[in-house]
Amino acid sequence: GLQQLTRVAVVAAAAKAVPSAVAAAGGVTALVASAADEGDGALAAHVGLPHAAAHVIEAHGLGVDTKTSHLEEFLDQHWPACGGDAGKLAPLIRWVDDNHALFVCPDVASAEALLELKQRRLSLRPHAQASAQSRAHPVIELLPPRDRPKTSTAVARRFLSHALGMPGLRDKSAEQQLAQLRQVKKDERREKDRARAEAWD
Repeated sequence: GLQQLTRVAVVAAAAKAVPSAVAAAGGVTALVASAADEGDGALAAHVGLPHAAAHVIEAHGLGVDTKTSHLEEFLDQHWPACGGDAGKLAPLIRWVDDNHALFVCPDVASAEALLELKQRRLSLRPHAQASAQSRAHPVIELLPPRDRPKTSTAVARRFLSHALGMPGLRDKSAEQQLAQLRQVKKDERREKDRARAEAWD
């Protein structure tokens, strides 16, 4: 009946809303929106990314048969010595065209270590010496890799429980943990604001 159709519509809306909320939580959506009209230079300033992008390495002269899996195998072999053993996240692979790809390292030190490797498998050079195509690559794709924030299904489950009239879907324990985490972050922000205000006095 009408009630069932209403529930279906609400569930469909929730399914669309949840991914959007998760994406926004990562901060990227807000970042792009705040600098979209100002160009890559402004975006670089927002995220503290130097135009030189010293943490980025270009692999050039790649054959058309080179695949992402080949680059991943290269990193699997050499990254442990360049920072992987120290717990650093592996570089992100960003394709520019069929002959160029970028390794976006977590920091400058690990990028330099990768450049100093004695290997003949790939031709590597720093971003400052990269091809024009690579240097024109969107700044948003040159952000260093970082751990993904832990996510929780508590909010989505609560939303769906109300929409479907099924209280059993809620995970109240997870909701309490999420509320506590939010309070801790709120207190941390308040403390930072207080310290900043005192520094200006």
